[in-house]
Amino acid sequence: MPTLLLSLGANLGHRAATLATACDLLSLMLGSRPVVSDFYESEPMGFASDHRFLNCAARLECSAQPADVLAVCCHVERLLGRTQKSHNGQHTDRPVDIDLLAYGDTVMQTPDLTLPHPRMGKRSFVLLPLAEIAGDLRHPTTGLTYDEMAARCTQGEATRIGGSAPQLCRRLTEADATPHTTEGLNRLLAQLSSRRLTWQPDSLRALLRHDALRLLVLTDAKGDLIGTASLLVTPQLTGLKSHLEDVVVDTAWRGKGLGARLVANALAHAAREGIGSLELTSRPEREAANALYRKMGFAPRPTNVYRTTGEALTRWASAAGALTSAATGKTSTTIEISGTTIEKTGTTLVKTGSPTG
Repeated sequence: MPTLLLSLGANLGHRAATLATACDLLSLMLGSRPVVSDFYESEPMGFASDHRFLNCAARLECSAQPADVLAVCCHVERLLGRTQKSHNGQHTDRPVDIDLLAYGDTVMQTPDLTLPHPRMGKRSFVLLPLAEIAGDLRHPTTGLTYDEMAARCTQGEATRIGGSAPQLCRRLTEADATPHTTEGLNRLLAQLSSRRLTWQPDSLRALLRHDALRLLVLTDAKGDLIGTASLLVTPQLTGLKSHLEDVVVDTAWRGKGLGARLVANALAHAAREGIGSLELTSRPEREAANALYRKMGFAPRPTNVYRTTGEALTRWASAAGALTSAATGKTSTTIEISGTTIEKTGTTLVKTGSPTG
């Protein structure tokens, strides 16, 4: 498959989170996981502004036609808040900008797209991140490597922010149910609610085996979890129903746009699976979260949400189960996840049995 090279930039809003979200969405929509450079900071080129740009480059293998790739890039820009493109060389501040630089050895020119990008050789904020991830590749028409082109470029300055390459949002699998990941999830859940389950690797592995759950996570450069969201998809008589639950960002990372990034990824996953609606619940006092959800396209529903917990629910358990709990002096229940029995004692889940055969 041809190698697609992209340049991404932003000088408004949460720049790093927006660029990372763009990479997340491009990965989902193009079906290929990109290699992404560090971020580089630069002054605006071609117009005056007080807002500095953050830039990066992305490299991925892609089988789509160039025009289709362009359509995806423009769609991602619109999703992330860009309402107008530059016209006749007139540039303005923008929340995100995605340019196609090169697509394998393709050389083409249409009213909408020119490949390779005609001005890439004059922009250090393009060439420096590109050389970082694709320095050995050659420009389709000049034959120069991108390392060579970056060394020759003298227009503008771009400062590399070392170790800043974004880690893509991903869905956890059974293989991710390690002590390190489990510890990270328990730490995040403790920041979400005092009434929580404490997960162990075995019980987390059983949970991830459940077809209805897409557990999305964000990590930092060290691989530590810094955010998570649960997308639940269940087939019902009235169609696929989807719920977004347990959205939480580590306190040390709040205020950086990561909540919006998690929600954007959940929306993209849901849309890709053909889900027509996505619901979530949020307490009224969570004003910042509720403002984010409204901004992301969620609207309050004129319905009542009912819940039953505690004795009002447990009284429906069997008498035999109640007698067993009374005899042992423990509050213990079991649940089954994809054929694996999990015993809940207090707030700890421990795997007690698994299917045979």
